[in-house]
Amino acid sequence: MAYWPVICGISNRMFTLDPNTASEYVGNLIYTCNGCGRFFFACTESPTGFSHGRPLVFADGACLNNGKPGARAGFGVAVGLDPKDRFVFPFGGRSVRTNQKAEIAALEEGVMRGVEALNQEPVAACSNGPVNRVVIASDSAYAVRGVTEWMPKWRANGFKTSRGTYIQNAAEFKRLDETICCYENLGYLIGFWHIPRQFNRDADALARQAASLDQGPPAAAPPRRDPGFSSGLFPLNGYAGHR
Repeated sequence: MAYWPVICGISNRMFTLDPNTASEYVGNLIYTCNGCGRFFFACTESPTGFSHGRPLVFADGACLNNGKPGARAGFGVAVGLDPKDRFVFPFGGRSVRTNQKAEIAALEEGVMRGVEALNQEPVAACSNGPVNRVVIASDSAYAVRGVTEWMPKWRANGFKTSRGTYIQNAAEFKRLDETICCYENLGYLIGFWHIPRQFNRDADALARQAASLDQGPPAAAPPRRDPGFSSGLFPLNGYAGHR
């Protein structure tokens, strides 16, 4: 386990709190830098109450009419208060839209945006600690447990169940895992933190905005008809060949 002094650590990608801090009001553990406007986790050893080596990224997904025809989905990521640190992503070309898929996609985008932000000014300029650690906060227990608690077994089994069928949202979790592995191989420490929904309002609002902008899944292409058919049912020349 890689520890951040006194209050927190990351183990198997799970962001965990020291027992002395776990009972603290979550809102008291989240800081916003007055200089760069970005979010960070509380640090008892810093005179400012936080360290830029403990960045916090909020992520959430949303799906309007979830599970119904015409569903629209999107996800949002908040690195800070500045508009340039707040991101809205409609689902775009993805075909199937569900709330769970949007939440998983939000975690992946959160990882990428968090790492990107850490390598830009003003974080590097005002840092009083290492900036290679990213914590993604989400109110989705399913997505967080999937990428942390369940991922090792899923990966070992090829993202399949004991019956040989793929787990639900296998493609999305596999892509998320591959993205995290890429950054871990570069020396980044990525952790995920499940938080109550009321503390994820920024990302929730961004996700809902993204879903409202989504145009829905792309229209299915019309079936291709053989040139030798008049209606696609009967051959003009008495021969129904395959091209």
